[in-house]
Amino acid sequence: MRWQRLTDMNSPQRFITLLIGLVGLVAIACVPALVGLVPFPAHVVLQLPPWTSVAPDCCAGASHAEFGDIATHFYPWHMRLNAMIGSLDLPIWNHHILMGTPLLAESTPGVFFPLNLLYAVLPAPAAWTIGFVLRYLVVAFTTALFARRLGLSIAG
Repeated sequence: MRWQRLTDMNSPQRFITLLIGLVGLVAIACVPALVGLVPFPAHVVLQLPPWTSVAPDCCAGASHAEFGDIATHFYPWHMRLNAMIGSLDLPIWNHHILMGTPLLAESTPGVFFPLNLLYAVLPAPAAWTIGFVLRYLVVAFTTALFARRLGLSIAG
């Protein structure tokens, strides 16, 4: 009976212990961001043709195709969003791509995503980094709430 009480997620004490553990795991995963580094795969950018002459010996043998979208797609969209919010422009249209593309209708920058309000009050690299950490925390917290709602125990 005591074992069941210890693993019961509906117990407030046990749930708080789980949340503290999840926050600890997020802190471990985000150590580079917590010490001031921006979570950006620069080695991917330096492998692209325009920048290969800048650092030719940077990334020999490194191949991380899964980071390509962050460097070439997500980060530039978020930087554009930051620039527009910083200059008090409505993020409706991005005139830097071809003859222009709708920024508000594009899902990549997530204009209406609540955590993107960080771009209104912080410099772009800081907002990008803090956004990463906050997304991890939101996912950890909501997953714990969902598991609690399902009546799962710590043991499964």
